[in-house]
Amino acid sequence: MHSSGTILPRIFSIAITLMIALCSFGQFHDGLLVEFGKNRVQYRNFEWQFHTQGEFEIYYYQGGKDLAGDIAAIIKEAKAELLPYFGNKLGGPIQILVYNNQAEFKQSNIGLYDSDVDENNIGGNAKLVGNKLLVYGKGDRKLLARELVEGLSRIAINQTLYSGTWQDAMRNSSILHIPDWFEEGLVQYISDPSSAEAKAYIYDAGKSGDLGWIERTYGKQAGRYGRGVWAYVSDVYGKHAIANILYMVRVSSSVEGGFRFATGLNMDELMTEVLAYSNRQSSSDYRNKINSLEKEDIKFEYHCSAKSPDGTTSAYITNTRGQLTVRTVDSNGDVKLRAKHGKKLSQIGEGENLYIAWHPNSKQFSYVINEKGEPQLITIRVEEKGFIQKTLYRIDDVLSLDYSKDGRTVVFSGLREGRSDL
Repeated sequence: MHSSGTILPRIFSIAITLMIALCSFGQFHDGLLVEFGKNRVQYRNFEWQFHTQGEFEIYYYQGGKDLAGDIAAIIKEAKAELLPYFGNKLGGPIQILVYNNQAEFKQSNIGLYDSDVDENNIGGNAKLVGNKLLVYGKGDRKLLARELVEGLSRIAINQTLYSGTWQDAMRNSSILHIPDWFEEGLVQYISDPSSAEAKAYIYDAGKSGDLGWIERTYGKQAGRYGRGVWAYVSDVYGKHAIANILYMVRVSSSVEGGFRFATGLNMDELMTEVLAYSNRQSSSDYRNKINSLEKEDIKFEYHCSAKSPDGTTSAYITNTRGQLTVRTVDSNGDVKLRAKHGKKLSQIGEGENLYIAWHPNSKQFSYVINEKGEPQLITIRVEEKGFIQKTLYRIDDVLSLDYSKDGRTVVFSGLREGRSDL
């Protein structure tokens, strides 16, 4: 018989061992922050490895070593790029989980989100969960670099505003209210300060006066308008003013207090200046031409579209929380539902690589979706019902596709192990 003095230490030792094992397993469990009933099926096992670079821990799995190497090179440049905006270095450790492609990223429950409550992931495809940044290969190094800068910018903003651990940031976010346009606009500006598309949004918002209602915006629109505010601050007061604003927002627990300290303007005065600055930046020729643009009378919002070579039919794909719907519209305006794929389940990056290719005879078109972790070539013949589906092997994802002139061959820009090729 064992005495109680011998049994208790053993029980205590076993309990500690189990706790350590559970914590280490939970560190990269693919069910982080998943709502009940939103689990995804995994079609492959992920055997994670990692290497350390300064304050970063870069995790990758089989087939992703080269992509992880690209990311290691990018973050070295990104750190230097962020320094003028924040005035201090990023605090580590920061863990970056690298998926080879979108299809494998989608198998992870980490990609699931609720757009109504997921405040750390309004835009972009770099998912932020706690102190983990999740990215996937796109075959476009420039785009990957921009999204890494976006993710690191979010980390830097949180570290500057809350000056503590990630747990502190989550607890204190209820005390300091940061509007969507403030954070998302700054992230967009830092990641791509010379974006022509973003400037066009600002010019239009300035012309229409919508920029003056920035406090009522949210999501992507808030990011676009907020970018205009930060562009104005950087152009007029310099990049260092951004660091001063963030610091004073933290000290005063007020967004207006931060801007007043750095610019001398209250929020109403600031928005008036931003509006005037935006209108001065856009030429009179641009303002005249933008008035003549008319939107096509389509009764639904589409994700991508393509017109047949003979110009008689247009194909559209809509994306409603991950469910893809394919329609065609003929020259008479008649809309036909052609296909539906997937279920409504919001996830980062869902359907982003959609591309429609028409056959030269204008009688059929094709596009590629992902099912069960594999790319599927879908072909729809205009004069028939249903669709033809074919699995594409030895390729992870398709970025774009097109038919040859004789219609006998389809060429793909594809992704394999995070790298693009034809």
